[in-house]
Amino acid sequence: MGWFLKVKEGFGIKYAKIVAIIIVAFFAVYYHNHILEILKILLKRIKEYPLALFFIAICIMFNYLFKKSDKLSNEEMEEYYTQRTEYKKDYHSKSYVGISFVASERGKTGSREIVLRVNNESLAPLEYINGNMNLYKRDPEYKCCKIGEIPFEYGKLKGNTRGAITKIELTDDIRFWDEFDIHIKNMKHDEKEEEVDIDLSGCRFIRNHGWIFRYYDMYDNRVLGIRTKYNLCWLKNELKKIGIFIRFHCRQQVYFFGVPSKEKMRELRKEQRRKWFIRLLVVLLGVGVSGLIIVSFLQFFKFSFFSLYEIGTYITKWLDIKLPAQ
Repeated sequence: MGWFLKVKEGFGIKYAKIVAIIIVAFFAVYYHNHILEILKILLKRIKEYPLALFFIAICIMFNYLFKKSDKLSNEEMEEYYTQRTEYKKDYHSKSYVGISFVASERGKTGSREIVLRVNNESLAPLEYINGNMNLYKRDPEYKCCKIGEIPFEYGKLKGNTRGAITKIELTDDIRFWDEFDIHIKNMKHDEKEEEVDIDLSGCRFIRNHGWIFRYYDMYDNRVLGIRTKYNLCWLKNELKKIGIFIRFHCRQQVYFFGVPSKEKMRELRKEQRRKWFIRLLVVLLGVGVSGLIIVSFLQFFKFSFFSLYEIGTYITKWLDIKLPAQ
C-alpha cells in the first residue's frame, strides 16, 4: 500500500486508481490459470448453494436502498433547516404624526441581523430624528427583560418615503429578542418645532424554537437497535406507508345505520371474503419471504465457509506454504 499512497500524493487519487487497476489486470493475466481454478471452486459451491446468490442480491438491494435513503433524508433535512434559518420577517411599531419604524429580521446561513427602517408617511419632509431601539425578551419573573439598546439617527427624509437607518448583527446576547420599542429623543419636521422624548411601542411575538426537535427527529440511523452510517428516515417512512396500505386492505370495518337490506348483506359477505383472502395472501407472502431469507442466509454462510476453505487450501498448495499440523 506504500506505493499506492506515494502515487496518490504525487499524482492524485484518479491516477492512483488507474495505476492500481493496471497492476491488478497484469497479475490477473499473468496468473490466469490460478484465477480460473478459484472461479471453478466458486461456481461449484454456487451450484450446491444457489440461494446464496439470493441473499447476496438482498444485501446489494439493501445497500442501494440505504444509500438512497441517506441521500434523500439528508436533502430533506437540509431543505427543512434552510426554510427555517433563511427568512425575512417584518415587525412594525406604532405610528406618531406619520412616523413609524419597521424592524426587519433576516436569517441567513451562519448569521442573523435586524435592519431598522423609518417610515415617513406624512407629506412633510423629516429634517432629522435620533433615539434608541430597545430590545426585550420574556422573563419568568417580570413582564420582560431588556437585553439591548441600539442608538440611531437619520436626517433629510422626504415625505411618504422609507429610509434604512441601521443594521444590527444579532449576537448571542440579543438573538432571542421577541419585543421592541422605540424612544425618540429628538425629531423635527420641516417648518415645525422640534419634538422630544417620544415613545413608540412595537409588536410582541412568540419565537418558536420547537422546529429544532423536528429537525433532529429527521435523522434516524438505527436498524434493530444497531447504528449504521446511513440516515434511514426516508426508508422507514416508506415502509410505514406500505404497512398502512396493508392494514387498510386487511382491516374489516363496516357501519350500518338502521337495518341493512339483503343486497347490503350480500355486499358485506363479499367484502368479508375479499378481506380474508387478502389477509391470507399477506400472511403466506410474509411467511414465505421470511423463510426464504432465512434459508438463503444459511446457504450463504455455508457457501462462504466452504469456498474460503477450498480457496485457502488451493492457495497454500499454489504458493507452497507449509502450515502447522492441526
